[in-house]
Amino acid sequence: MYSQSELKKTDNPFVRWAKLLLKSKTGTIGFIIVVVVCFIAIFAPCLAPHNPTKPYPEMLLRPPSWNGESPFLLGTDNLGRDILSRIIYGSRISLLVGICSVFVGGAFGVTLGLLSGYYGGIIDGVIMRLGDAFLAIPRI
Repeated sequence: MYSQSELKKTDNPFVRWAKLLLKSKTGTIGFIIVVVVCFIAIFAPCLAPHNPTKPYPEMLLRPPSWNGESPFLLGTDNLGRDILSRIIYGSRISLLVGICSVFVGGAFGVTLGLLSGYYGGIIDGVIMRLGDAFLAIPRI
């Protein structure tokens, strides 16, 4: 799509990043998904059809309703709460956990990398062995 010479001509790094992103189909699809989830999380009070914490005792465990029989599109849970509204509001918590984990992990990684690079020697060896030990543990 874009040659290396065309990408090097652009002075703006954002334009270069956007061109590379649009060149990749999976990158573009992933970017669109992230933007949609962020939009849903930001506008959750406007998009959610019902209060996610309000129980409807007369509507316990209703199945999904696509034909308009029930006001709950994805049904209700065992307490009668709207599942769609709970998913929409849950996107806020998921984004918050993801962003916080990236920042905490980045802070630890940068700190340990700076200590390892500055002091070297035994401290570098200990930090590297700790990193190897964490990499040896299977991911859950």
